[in-house]
Amino acid sequence: MIREFSHSIAQLFPYRVLHGLVKPKIVAPFYHTVANVFPLHVASLYPVYTPEQFEQHLEFLLKHFEPTIPADVPLILSGKKKLAKPALFLSFDDGFKEVTTIVEPILSKKGIPATFFVNPNFIDNRDLLYRCKLSLIDNRLSVFKDKKSLVEILRNNTGIQSIGVEQIKEVLFSLGHNDSSTIDLIANAVGLNFTEYLDKHQPYLTLNQILTLSSKGYTIGAHSLTHSLFSELSFEQQLIEVQQSVDWVQQNIPNQPKLFAFPFTSHGVDGRIYKHFIDGENPKIDLMVGTSGYKPTNNYRFLHRIPMEVNVVTAKVRLKSELFYYLAKGLVGKHKDELGYGKH
Repeated sequence: MIREFSHSIAQLFPYRVLHGLVKPKIVAPFYHTVANVFPLHVASLYPVYTPEQFEQHLEFLLKHFEPTIPADVPLILSGKKKLAKPALFLSFDDGFKEVTTIVEPILSKKGIPATFFVNPNFIDNRDLLYRCKLSLIDNRLSVFKDKKSLVEILRNNTGIQSIGVEQIKEVLFSLGHNDSSTIDLIANAVGLNFTEYLDKHQPYLTLNQILTLSSKGYTIGAHSLTHSLFSELSFEQQLIEVQQSVDWVQQNIPNQPKLFAFPFTSHGVDGRIYKHFIDGENPKIDLMVGTSGYKPTNNYRFLHRIPMEVNVVTAKVRLKSELFYYLAKGLVGKHKDELGYGKH
């Protein structure tokens, strides 16, 4: 509610005014995919920009920011490196195939560096993110007639007895990574076969495609093994998700920095994760990134990114919203992230 209110108020101000008040050192917009037609596996999750809309975003961003690479982010945040304009750190999550067919040609034409965060478990289309599975099911619901059978499946497998036909979608999207058996039951009921979908549509990058991106100068980072919500994992599980996904990139993609992007959000991450990976003179990871919008932190090896797919709007509108929200949070002292373990 507060974000929505801030978004509306922000549009009353010229961009240059908000930019001048915040004086950002760096902004980090991130996307998932760009396409002319919504892929069904993300159609119910977030909006997708067309190539033309994405190019318009880049034109605005290039006007106000200077593209940078991951190695320079800690230097910029710590004040050791100065640029003529505030820095731009651009990234894409989840490793969808459109980053090779649509995104990369646009970035290469404009000479813009970018980082692609991938999940090893999905590479070569070995599996499909559970949220993508839910999107496919949701797409089937509009034509599936026997909704009472779905209600029974949900009642029997979630323990929620108050489910009616009108609550199917709400309950469906409340399912998580650990509800894979329930998701598979529902998929079977509506005639979906995820293996067939993966084979036919190949939604994710292959290892060869990732290697090609790397050979063209793009950076590859880790995005966890399974794309689980970290707040639902134990400290030990969080360690495994970070370390093994980073190790996979190091072992399979030559000459990459050690980068990690938290899936969904870094909210609820055990503070010991930051101490383990990005504290000290010789950190185990070069840069970690979150998704809380424009929000400086107390560690120059951690950067929050701006989700650009909240609504289909111009980059100017999106950044105005984020910068104003940052200013509004400053009034109540919630405009910075201490990463859950105190100041350095």
